[in-house]
Amino acid sequence: MKFCLGMTRTHLGCAATMLSLSISLPAQAAGFNFTQISDSANSPFRIFRNAAINNQGLVSFETFVSPQAPPIAVSAGSGGSITPISDPNGPYNVTFYSSLNNTGTATFTGNLVDLSKIDPNGGPPTDPTATLLKSGIYANTGGVVKTIADSTSKEFNFFGSSAINDAGTIAFFASFGAGESGIFSSSNGKVTPVVSTLGEFSSFVGGIDTVGGDGPFAIYTIPGINNSGKIAFSATLDTGKSGVFVSDGGTVKTIVSSKFNRFSSAAINDQGTVAFVGELIGGDRGIFTGTEKGLKTIADTSGAFSLFTSDPALNNNGEVAFLAELDNGGKGIFNGADPIANKVIAVGDFLNGLSVLDLTIIDKGLNDSGQIGFGVLLSDGSERIFRAKPVPEPGSVAGLAAVGLIGGWLKRHRRKSVA
Repeated sequence: MKFCLGMTRTHLGCAATMLSLSISLPAQAAGFNFTQISDSANSPFRIFRNAAINNQGLVSFETFVSPQAPPIAVSAGSGGSITPISDPNGPYNVTFYSSLNNTGTATFTGNLVDLSKIDPNGGPPTDPTATLLKSGIYANTGGVVKTIADSTSKEFNFFGSSAINDAGTIAFFASFGAGESGIFSSSNGKVTPVVSTLGEFSSFVGGIDTVGGDGPFAIYTIPGINNSGKIAFSATLDTGKSGVFVSDGGTVKTIVSSKFNRFSSAAINDQGTVAFVGELIGGDRGIFTGTEKGLKTIADTSGAFSLFTSDPALNNNGEVAFLAELDNGGKGIFNGADPIANKVIAVGDFLNGLSVLDLTIIDKGLNDSGQIGFGVLLSDGSERIFRAKPVPEPGSVAGLAAVGLIGGWLKRHRRKSVA
């Protein structure tokens, strides 16, 4: 190692060496500030799960009165007071899976169910439709909840999850007719079919089980929608092949089908890039992003990860966030392939002085600032919602500080030399 001692003619080279050393330090995990969003102290609800986040840092989430009961409300907050999203007097007693856009409109699925037929121990009914009296997709804009589509018209049987873009266009999964299903969109009060089992697809059942979806119909694909109105989804074709697809309301493009066995639901950003969990024919799984022109591997099970347990979240910068288990037995939320440098939070970390026992994240849990909304089970038994906000990496800060320090030294030395 070269040491820079004294005021010699090699001062510039030494300065460059110091700068090079300072900005080539080993990668360190980017830090995050954590803000608790949910508040059980001033609420009848005790359990909070499945957080969606928008670019303003507003987080919507499901609320439960107990771990065994279904979610009975959807709420939102940003670190202060909590605002109800679902109407407590609405035509539903089970609400789940919210989605947020950047204007603050939130969507959710609301079901009216026969609670007497729900297993008090938390087990699902043998036939979920036997408990279902009514189902619908709803949207809250400025505190006013509107029905987007429901089963009262007999056009639909039940609804899965939804997604909303900044123009207010909503994409959702629904069952209709005698065992048919599909993806639909709603804009300006008009519901339009996008793709269905009446066409080239045979099923919209998700091929890879992930943690985070609630409701008896969480097995179905969760559609993603971008601000151009393009809708991403996973499905199985009539030919038997599964894949990830994107529809613009007219044509359907295949993003990927070959080389994979199964797929999770897919997220899509404004550049048309999709993100998904895929299982390769060889059995390895990974987080992938890309378009019909090609895919990029974000992380896979050939390295430190053993299992990916959430649908990946994707933002407009191409960044992802996901829940994964590690070969060494660890589990956490990550935003890249390095389990150290890309760790957001992991089981065993501490929040508010309590140990983290488990985590959840959904495909709508990442915004364009890199903020992440997530659910956490803490060592006191509580389940809460937090927002993670990235702060500059220590290495980056050190590098910038070194640049300023060396620049100041050179400036002073030049003045001394001139004198």
